[in-house]
Amino acid sequence: MAAGSAAVSAVSVTAVTGTDSTGTESTAAVKNGGKLTAAEKALLEASRRVLAVRAISFPTLNCINTGEVIEKRPVVEGLLYPGAWLVVGRPKIGKSWLLLQMALACAEAGPFLGYHCAGSEVLAIFSEDDDSRIKSRLTALGVANAPTNVHVVNQQALTALAKEYADRYTFPEFLNIWINGHRGVRLVIIDTEVTVRQVWAGERTQDSGPRITETDYKQTRAFDEIALRYQIAILLTNHASKRKGEWVDIHEIINRSNTALAGCSGSIALADPPDADPLDPSSKTRIFGVRGRDLKDDVMLAVRQQTDMPYFLSEGAYVEVRQTQAEAELMCALEELMVGLPQHEYITSRDLAEATGKNHNTTKATVARMVRNKRTTWKRFRIVVKQGKGGGLRLDPM
Repeated sequence: MAAGSAAVSAVSVTAVTGTDSTGTESTAAVKNGGKLTAAEKALLEASRRVLAVRAISFPTLNCINTGEVIEKRPVVEGLLYPGAWLVVGRPKIGKSWLLLQMALACAEAGPFLGYHCAGSEVLAIFSEDDDSRIKSRLTALGVANAPTNVHVVNQQALTALAKEYADRYTFPEFLNIWINGHRGVRLVIIDTEVTVRQVWAGERTQDSGPRITETDYKQTRAFDEIALRYQIAILLTNHASKRKGEWVDIHEIINRSNTALAGCSGSIALADPPDADPLDPSSKTRIFGVRGRDLKDDVMLAVRQQTDMPYFLSEGAYVEVRQTQAEAELMCALEELMVGLPQHEYITSRDLAEATGKNHNTTKATVARMVRNKRTTWKRFRIVVKQGKGGGLRLDPM
């Protein structure tokens, strides 16, 4: 082995053991006429990288606990925090209406489903809409003077931007540059994410590479990094997956891989109630679910879209609303079953379950919650509950 090579081998060994490489590098250079070979330079660079990693120190829990940290400022208080969020729902369920409503609320520092919005600029990318459609929605919402701080990219503008910039930047790179020049923006709506990707990719000449789980995570993570860097919320709208029967967790309707969800800060789902008929156009009640890293608990609201003006209004926590609806069904059935019932006799929970077509255990649970919450009146009646054999429910005049 040549002397220089031996010296460089020594460098790689000292790097691994944590000793300084400066003297060995000088020795190698001297023994090779003052110059290092390419192989020697590569080994020395590798040794420097090892030493650099060894020198890294991380903050301790005590440093974090006693030091100052930057608190995330909510975009919508108690609901939406900085990061990228997947927004999902079936076609025609009202996602675009809901997002436009959020954009208006954030721009005007107004309420959104009972939550306060911090006033800010908004970027709304409506990749499937032209100006005519956007204007018709504003008119339907009764907006006479739309806010001037909502920037809009419509279908035609997105195509033009892709033709101009797609070969130089990926869409997240383009968005990052634009946001950096518009620091007043705190909410970005991308409706829909798939359409934006397809339009942008269609104007790129280079191969876009693999598209499944590896890319899925990178795609959403790129938006999350931008959002966290500028302390903004980026909403990535997607369609929901096709499911049969009731959902247990509303976020199961997300039509993206788990790796895509892992790349985001949270998810927002707009869904029909589990027992609703999605083909019934008269049904306007939806379930609005929000789950995020910075939320202590999941948010799940029952919301209703008005027919005369398509704003969404919150009816309260979904569990409570569904419970009161179930109670009303049982009480209506009980009132009918009471006709001709002898005094001091009771309607059993099994009778109620059969009359309403509900599961017996579900019916008993509904009655138990109703009594526990002291909801013991119905119209002009007092609800009487008797436990044990021969027990059940009856309605007595108040």
